[in-house]
Amino acid sequence: DFTDTFTFTIAGAVSANVSLITIGIGANNIDFLGADLNGVVLTLTPNGFLESGFLGDTEFTGPLVLTVRGRSDAAGGTFASYSGTMNVIPEPSIAQLLGLGLGGLGYWARRGRSGF
Repeated sequence: DFTDTFTFTIAGAVSANVSLITIGIGANNIDFLGADLNGVVLTLTPNGFLESGFLGDTEFTGPLVLTVRGRSDAAGGTFASYSGTMNVIPEPSIAQLLGLGLGGLGYWARRGRSGF
């Protein structure tokens, strides 16, 4: 059995989603026993040859801690693995501020070129 913990240092409010996947059979198989992001449980498919887990867009405040628990039959030089992705989207107000800042820079650059 194993527990992997991944910590992502993110400040402020964000929306995040997660997906995990493993494919294997025999000694190369990993069975997901559980997974969560900041305590919010991912939906897992039944154990078998192809397993996955996911969490749709959910609001969080950083840091983000992803914990994956599983079981593998790998031993004696046999390795098993899984992979995943996590997408983090800043809070809408932060994205709006970024857009306003970029717009201001564009206006400032254009104004500087035109001599007004």
